[in-house]
Amino acid sequence: MVWLDQRGEARAEVFAGAAPADDVIREEANRCALDLKPDRDQFSPGFKSPVLEPTRSCRSVVRTFLAILGLCAWTGAVVAQTLTTTFDVYVSIDGERAPAWLSAAARMTGSLYVGSATDKIVVAGDRYQVESTGRGAKILSSVFDNLLLTRRSEGSWVAGGQATTKFYERRGSGEPSSAVFDYRSGTVRFLRGSGSSAKTEKVRFATSDTAALPYVLLGRPRPTGPVSISYTDGRSLKTATFDGTVVFNHVVAGTTIPTIRYVKRKASPNDPEIELWTRAEDGFPVRVRLGLGEKYGVRAEVNATSLPPPFKRST
Repeated sequence: MVWLDQRGEARAEVFAGAAPADDVIREEANRCALDLKPDRDQFSPGFKSPVLEPTRSCRSVVRTFLAILGLCAWTGAVVAQTLTTTFDVYVSIDGERAPAWLSAAARMTGSLYVGSATDKIVVAGDRYQVESTGRGAKILSSVFDNLLLTRRSEGSWVAGGQATTKFYERRGSGEPSSAVFDYRSGTVRFLRGSGSSAKTEKVRFATSDTAALPYVLLGRPRPTGPVSISYTDGRSLKTATFDGTVVFNHVVAGTTIPTIRYVKRKASPNDPEIELWTRAEDGFPVRVRLGLGEKYGVRAEVNATSLPPPFKRST
Protein backbone atom coordinates (compact mmCIF):
# COMPACT_ATOMS: atom_id res chain seq x y z
CA MET A 1 0.00 0.00 0.00
CA VAL A 2 1.28 3.49 -0.89
CA TRP A 3 0.56 5.00 2.52
CA LEU A 4 2.63 2.32 4.23
CA ASP A 5 5.64 3.29 2.12
CA GLN A 6 5.03 6.95 2.92
CA ARG A 7 4.80 6.18 6.63
CA GLY A 8 8.10 4.27 6.55
CA GLU A 9 9.86 7.12 4.76
CA ALA A 10 8.49 9.68 7.23
CA ARG A 11 9.54 7.60 10.22
CA ALA A 12 13.10 7.26 8.87
CA GLU A 13 13.31 10.98 8.15
CA VAL A 14 11.99 12.14 11.53
CA PHE A 15 13.73 9.72 13.84
CA ALA A 16 17.01 8.88 12.09
CA GLY A 17 18.99 11.03 14.52
CA ALA A 18 17.40 9.83 17.73
CA ALA A 19 19.50 7.88 20.20
CA PRO A 20 18.98 4.07 20.34
CA ALA A 21 17.89 4.33 23.99
CA ASP A 22 14.97 6.48 22.93
CA ASP A 23 13.30 3.79 20.83
CA VAL A 24 10.17 3.59 22.99
CA ILE A 25 9.56 7.34 22.87
CA ARG A 26 10.54 7.44 19.22
CA GLU A 27 7.94 4.81 18.36
CA GLU A 28 5.25 6.51 20.43
CA ALA A 29 5.94 9.87 18.80
CA ASN A 30 5.45 8.28 15.43
CA ARG A 31 2.23 6.67 16.59
CA CYS A 32 0.88 9.96 17.90
CA ALA A 33 1.34 11.46 14.43
CA LEU A 34 -1.53 9.38 13.14
CA ASP A 35 -5.03 10.72 12.83
CA LEU A 36 -6.42 8.17 15.25
CA LYS A 37 -9.92 7.04 14.54
CA PRO A 38 -10.10 3.76 16.46
CA ASP A 39 -12.95 1.42 15.67
CA ARG A 40 -14.73 0.69 18.96
CA ASP A 41 -16.38 -2.49 17.75
CA GLN A 42 -13.28 -4.70 17.50
CA PHE A 43 -14.81 -7.67 19.24
CA SER A 44 -17.29 -8.51 16.49
CA PRO A 45 -16.70 -11.86 14.72
CA GLY A 46 -14.69 -11.35 11.56
CA PHE A 47 -13.63 -7.84 12.60
CA LYS A 48 -11.23 -6.05 10.29
CA SER A 49 -10.04 -2.71 11.60
CA PRO A 50 -9.52 0.25 9.29
CA VAL A 51 -5.95 1.15 8.40
CA LEU A 52 -5.05 4.63 9.59
CA GLU A 53 -3.02 6.89 7.34
CA PRO A 54 -0.75 9.64 8.70
CA THR A 55 -1.21 13.07 7.20
CA ARG A 56 1.57 15.37 6.02
CA SER A 57 0.48 18.09 8.44
CA CYS A 58 0.80 15.77 11.43
CA ARG A 59 4.27 14.68 10.34
CA SER A 60 5.26 18.34 10.07
CA VAL A 61 4.10 18.99 13.62
CA VAL A 62 6.24 16.12 14.92
CA ARG A 63 9.30 17.32 12.99
CA THR A 64 8.87 20.84 14.39
CA PHE A 65 8.67 19.70 17.99
CA LEU A 66 11.66 17.39 17.51
CA ALA A 67 13.71 20.33 16.30
CA ILE A 68 12.70 22.42 19.33
CA LEU A 69 13.12 19.80 22.03
CA GLY A 70 15.92 17.80 20.46
CA LEU A 71 14.12 14.60 21.33
CA CYS A 72 10.43 14.28 20.61
CA ALA A 73 7.12 15.79 21.61
CA TRP A 74 3.47 15.08 21.42
CA THR A 75 0.55 16.71 19.73
CA GLY A 76 -1.50 18.77 22.19
CA ALA A 77 -4.14 16.06 22.56
CA VAL A 78 -1.75 13.22 23.47
CA VAL A 79 0.61 13.25 26.46
CA ALA A 80 2.84 10.25 27.12
CA GLN A 81 2.95 8.84 30.64
CA THR A 82 5.55 6.35 31.84
CA LEU A 83 4.77 3.95 34.69
CA THR A 84 7.31 1.64 36.30
CA THR A 85 6.72 -1.12 38.82
CA THR A 86 8.63 -4.06 40.30
CA PHE A 87 7.48 -7.54 41.31
CA ASP A 88 8.79 -10.48 43.32
CA VAL A 89 7.92 -13.98 42.15
CA TYR A 90 7.35 -16.94 44.44
CA VAL A 91 6.06 -20.44 43.86
CA SER A 92 3.94 -22.41 46.31
CA ILE A 93 4.69 -26.11 46.06
CA ASP A 94 2.82 -29.29 46.90
CA GLY A 95 5.68 -31.73 47.49
CA GLU A 96 3.58 -34.76 46.58
CA ARG A 97 2.64 -33.49 43.11
CA ALA A 98 5.32 -31.00 42.08
CA PRO A 99 8.39 -31.95 39.96
CA ALA A 100 11.10 -33.55 42.10
CA TRP A 101 13.69 -30.78 41.72
CA LEU A 102 11.17 -28.11 42.80
CA SER A 103 10.06 -30.16 45.79
CA ALA A 104 13.66 -30.63 46.91
CA ALA A 105 14.45 -26.94 46.47
CA ALA A 106 11.50 -26.02 48.66
CA ARG A 107 12.25 -28.81 51.17
CA MET A 108 9.33 -30.87 49.98
CA THR A 109 6.65 -28.29 50.64
CA GLY A 110 6.20 -24.56 51.15
CA SER A 111 7.13 -21.45 49.21
CA LEU A 112 10.23 -20.64 47.15
CA TYR A 113 11.51 -17.28 45.88
CA VAL A 114 12.25 -17.73 42.16
CA GLY A 115 12.93 -14.23 40.82
CA SER A 116 11.92 -10.63 40.27
CA ALA A 117 10.56 -8.55 37.41
CA THR A 118 10.42 -4.92 36.33
CA ASP A 119 7.70 -3.55 34.06
CA LYS A 120 7.83 -0.25 32.21
CA ILE A 121 4.59 0.95 30.62
CA VAL A 122 4.41 3.93 28.27
CA VAL A 123 0.88 5.22 27.69
CA ALA A 124 -0.08 7.82 25.07
CA GLY A 125 -3.82 8.24 24.73
CA ASP A 126 -5.23 4.79 23.99
CA ARG A 127 -1.85 3.40 22.91
CA TYR A 128 0.50 1.42 25.12
CA GLN A 129 3.97 -0.08 25.08
CA VAL A 130 5.04 -2.57 27.75
CA GLU A 131 8.61 -3.69 28.42
CA SER A 132 8.91 -6.46 30.99
CA THR A 133 12.20 -7.95 32.22
CA GLY A 134 12.37 -10.83 34.67
CA ARG A 135 15.42 -12.38 36.33
CA GLY A 136 15.45 -15.77 37.99
CA ALA A 137 16.91 -16.39 41.44
CA LYS A 138 20.31 -18.04 41.78
CA ILE A 139 18.72 -21.20 43.14
CA LEU A 140 17.44 -21.88 39.60
CA SER A 141 20.87 -21.64 37.98
CA SER A 142 21.45 -25.37 38.43
CA VAL A 143 18.40 -26.04 36.25
CA PHE A 144 18.41 -23.15 33.75
CA ASP A 145 21.50 -21.75 32.00
CA ASN A 146 19.96 -18.33 31.42
CA LEU A 147 17.64 -16.74 33.98
CA LEU A 148 16.45 -13.78 31.90
CA LEU A 149 12.89 -13.37 30.60
CA THR A 150 12.16 -10.50 28.23
CA ARG A 151 8.77 -9.43 26.88
CA ARG A 152 7.77 -6.44 24.78
CA SER A 153 4.30 -5.43 23.64
CA GLU A 154 2.67 -2.57 21.79
CA GLY A 155 -0.94 -1.95 20.90
CA SER A 156 -4.08 -0.03 21.83
CA TRP A 157 -6.90 -0.21 24.34
CA VAL A 158 -10.21 -0.76 22.59
CA ALA A 159 -13.77 -1.25 23.78
CA GLY A 160 -13.69 -4.07 26.30
CA GLY A 161 -10.01 -4.95 26.07
CA GLN A 162 -6.72 -4.54 24.19
CA ALA A 163 -5.57 -4.90 20.58
CA THR A 164 -1.90 -5.86 20.48
CA THR A 165 -0.12 -5.14 17.21
CA LYS A 166 3.33 -6.56 18.07
CA PHE A 167 4.50 -8.94 20.82
CA TYR A 168 7.99 -10.35 21.50
CA GLU A 169 9.19 -12.82 24.12
CA ARG A 170 12.47 -14.56 24.86
CA ARG A 171 12.88 -17.07 27.66
CA GLY A 172 16.47 -17.60 28.72
CA SER A 173 18.68 -18.89 25.92
CA GLY A 174 15.76 -20.21 23.92
CA GLU A 175 14.68 -18.91 20.55
CA PRO A 176 12.63 -15.71 20.72
CA SER A 177 9.01 -15.87 19.68
CA SER A 178 6.86 -13.05 18.36
CA ALA A 179 3.39 -12.29 17.08
CA VAL A 180 2.50 -9.59 14.56
CA PHE A 181 -1.19 -8.75 14.16
CA ASP A 182 -2.84 -7.37 11.03
CA TYR A 183 -6.41 -6.58 12.02
CA ARG A 184 -7.15 -5.23 8.57
CA SER A 185 -6.63 -8.67 7.04
CA GLY A 186 -7.80 -10.46 10.18
CA THR A 187 -4.55 -12.44 10.65
CA VAL A 188 -1.68 -12.93 13.09
CA ARG A 189 1.76 -14.15 12.09
CA PHE A 190 3.74 -16.16 14.65
CA LEU A 191 7.52 -16.21 14.25
CA ARG A 192 10.22 -18.28 15.98
CA GLY A 193 13.92 -17.52 16.04
CA SER A 194 15.19 -15.69 12.98
CA GLY A 195 11.79 -15.98 11.31
CA SER A 196 12.48 -19.11 9.28
CA SER A 197 9.77 -20.85 11.28
CA ALA A 198 6.48 -19.02 10.87
CA LYS A 199 2.76 -19.66 10.78
CA THR A 200 -0.27 -17.49 10.11
CA GLU A 201 -3.65 -17.83 11.82
CA LYS A 202 -6.98 -16.07 11.54
CA VAL A 203 -7.91 -13.51 14.20
CA ARG A 204 -11.55 -12.99 15.07
CA PHE A 205 -11.16 -10.63 18.02
CA ALA A 206 -8.92 -7.84 19.26
CA THR A 207 -6.18 -9.74 21.10
CA SER A 208 -3.95 -8.98 24.08
CA ASP A 209 -0.72 -10.76 25.12
CA THR A 210 0.97 -12.00 28.28
CA ALA A 211 2.95 -8.77 28.79
CA ALA A 212 0.03 -6.37 28.30
CA LEU A 213 -2.76 -8.49 29.81
CA PRO A 214 -2.15 -7.46 33.46
CA TYR A 215 -2.78 -3.85 32.35
CA VAL A 216 -6.00 -4.56 30.46
CA LEU A 217 -8.07 -2.60 33.02
CA LEU A 218 -5.59 0.25 33.59
CA GLY A 219 -7.47 3.54 33.65
CA ARG A 220 -10.61 1.88 32.29
CA PRO A 221 -14.08 1.86 33.86
CA ARG A 222 -14.57 -1.01 36.29
CA PRO A 223 -16.37 -3.91 34.54
CA THR A 224 -19.91 -4.57 35.69
CA GLY A 225 -19.90 -8.21 34.57
CA PRO A 226 -17.62 -10.98 33.26
CA VAL A 227 -14.63 -9.95 31.13
CA SER A 228 -13.74 -12.16 28.14
CA ILE A 229 -10.25 -11.70 26.71
CA SER A 230 -8.37 -13.14 23.76
CA TYR A 231 -4.58 -13.17 24.25
CA THR A 232 -1.37 -14.75 22.98
CA ASP A 233 1.89 -16.02 24.47
CA GLY A 234 3.65 -15.55 21.13
CA ARG A 235 3.01 -19.16 20.15
CA SER A 236 -0.76 -19.52 19.88
CA LEU A 237 -4.09 -17.78 20.56
CA LYS A 238 -5.94 -18.32 23.83
CA THR A 239 -9.12 -17.05 25.47
CA ALA A 240 -10.13 -16.50 29.08
CA THR A 241 -13.16 -15.18 30.95
CA PHE A 242 -12.67 -13.41 34.27
CA ASP A 243 -15.19 -12.72 37.04
CA GLY A 244 -14.63 -9.79 39.38
CA THR A 245 -15.02 -9.91 43.15
CA VAL A 246 -15.74 -7.33 45.83
CA VAL A 247 -13.22 -4.67 46.88
CA PHE A 248 -10.86 -5.82 49.65
CA ASN A 249 -7.56 -4.63 51.10
CA HIS A 250 -4.11 -5.83 50.06
CA VAL A 251 -0.72 -4.67 51.38
CA VAL A 252 2.07 -3.53 49.03
CA ALA A 253 5.36 -2.30 50.55
CA GLY A 254 3.65 -1.68 53.88
CA THR A 255 0.78 0.31 52.39
CA THR A 256 -2.79 -0.97 52.45
CA ILE A 257 -4.46 -0.69 49.05
CA PRO A 258 -8.09 -1.46 48.14
CA THR A 259 -8.02 -4.06 45.36
CA ILE A 260 -10.34 -6.08 43.17
CA ARG A 261 -9.59 -9.71 42.33
CA TYR A 262 -10.51 -11.07 38.89
CA VAL A 263 -10.62 -14.87 38.69
CA LYS A 264 -10.39 -16.87 35.46
CA ARG A 265 -13.15 -19.39 34.92
CA LYS A 266 -11.98 -23.02 34.77
CA ALA A 267 -13.55 -25.64 32.51
CA SER A 268 -11.85 -28.52 34.41
CA PRO A 269 -9.65 -28.99 37.51
CA ASN A 270 -6.52 -29.24 35.37
CA ASP A 271 -7.10 -25.96 33.56
CA PRO A 272 -4.46 -23.33 34.39
CA GLU A 273 -5.52 -20.93 37.13
CA ILE A 274 -5.20 -17.17 36.67
CA GLU A 275 -6.06 -14.48 39.21
CA LEU A 276 -5.49 -10.80 38.49
CA TRP A 277 -5.59 -8.39 41.44
CA THR A 278 -5.82 -4.72 40.53
CA ARG A 279 -5.78 -1.46 42.47
CA ALA A 280 -9.43 -0.47 42.80
CA GLU A 281 -8.68 3.19 42.07
CA ASP A 282 -7.14 2.78 38.61
CA GLY A 283 -6.96 -0.90 37.62
CA PHE A 284 -3.16 -1.14 38.05
CA PRO A 285 -2.04 -4.76 38.70
CA VAL A 286 -0.71 -5.47 42.18
CA ARG A 287 -0.76 -9.27 42.21
CA VAL A 288 -1.05 -12.14 39.73
CA ARG A 289 -1.52 -15.76 40.75
CA LEU A 290 -0.83 -18.49 38.19
CA GLY A 291 -1.58 -22.17 38.80
CA LEU A 292 -0.44 -24.97 36.49
CA GLY A 293 -3.44 -27.10 37.40
CA GLU A 294 -4.16 -29.49 40.23
CA LYS A 295 -2.07 -32.37 38.89
CA TYR A 296 1.17 -30.32 38.97
CA GLY A 297 0.94 -28.88 42.47
CA VAL A 298 2.69 -25.60 41.58
CA ARG A 299 1.30 -22.06 41.86
CA ALA A 300 3.21 -18.87 41.09
CA GLU A 301 2.63 -15.66 43.07
CA VAL A 302 3.68 -12.42 41.37
CA ASN A 303 3.49 -9.64 43.96
CA ALA A 304 4.17 -5.94 43.39
CA THR A 305 6.95 -4.55 45.58
CA SER A 306 6.54 -0.97 44.35
CA LEU A 307 3.74 0.91 42.64
CA PRO A 308 3.52 4.18 40.68
CA PRO A 309 1.04 6.86 41.76
CA PRO A 310 -2.57 6.19 40.74
CA PHE A 311 -2.89 6.46 36.97
CA LYS A 312 -5.18 9.03 35.39
CA ARG A 313 -5.76 8.98 31.66
CA SER A 314 -4.77 12.14 29.81
CA THR A 315 -7.46 13.70 27.65
